[in-house]
Amino acid sequence: MALFETSRFGAPTGIQHKLHLILQLLRAGSDGSKAVGVATPSWLTYQDGSLGLWKLCQGRTCVTLEESDKPDWFKASEALAVLGLISGWAALLVAGVLVVRDFMDREPSRGLAVSTLLGSVVSFVMVIIGVIVFSAESYKLASEANFGYSFGLSTAGACLILIGGIGTAISSLRRN
Repeated sequence: MALFETSRFGAPTGIQHKLHLILQLLRAGSDGSKAVGVATPSWLTYQDGSLGLWKLCQGRTCVTLEESDKPDWFKASEALAVLGLISGWAALLVAGVLVVRDFMDREPSRGLAVSTLLGSVVSFVMVIIGVIVFSAESYKLASEANFGYSFGLSTAGACLILIGGIGTAISSLRRN
């Protein structure tokens, strides 16, 4: 069997199969980085502490932010980040079904490939809009603050899930 041959239904074999699996690992890693980014309290760092979507930390002491104390733009950033995370997980689940179908040598599903792509795009758009809102509004409040690792992980995760989703869709649709 040559490196670029496919099975009877066009499922990837050889290098194509490995590329498909690498894309899924990229997607899983991007969802993991988004989850860590959303959950950790370091979207904004300053001299004495840091601020996340859910907690404010001063030194080693962290407190949960009260809903009543959060401005609307902050709540919007939280909601968009969570919706982006959920849509990314849904897209990853559908992509996992594609991988299982490949292992089982089943006929590729155009609907699953398109669903993976759409879920990845929605995840990317949601997280990026949340990041933009957070960065624009938080800069007005604290110009001496810097964006922390949580902010970076969320942004990078959104970009990686888009890349992984596009790659997965192209890989799957090429076989149809």
